[in-house]
Amino acid sequence: MKNTRITLILNIFLLPLAVMLTPGESQAFCSKPNPPYKPYSFTSNQQIESYNQQVDRFNQELAMYKECATRQINSYSQQYNDYLQCEAKSYGNAYSGCAKPTPPRF
Repeated sequence: MKNTRITLILNIFLLPLAVMLTPGESQAFCSKPNPPYKPYSFTSNQQIESYNQQVDRFNQELAMYKECATRQINSYSQQYNDYLQCEAKSYGNAYSGCAKPTPPRF
């Protein structure tokens, strides 16, 4: 029981920290989490607790996925607006040199 609490605490604090420290966050690939496998029936309280922890972890990962996807969409939107402004300023030039936006990857 004590080890499961420690594991849960580590997952709550270390996983978001690892995501925050990842270089190039806005260009990072967002990976969609897989839901936990739910057995047809549980045979012990330990299995129930384990499944509940997996569900909690999945919910945390899903929230982080949504945040990552939102960051990527906002970044792409800003890049696209910057690109349109650059193109408008350099209208008529043969080569504008405007950086094309990079679409998000999901």
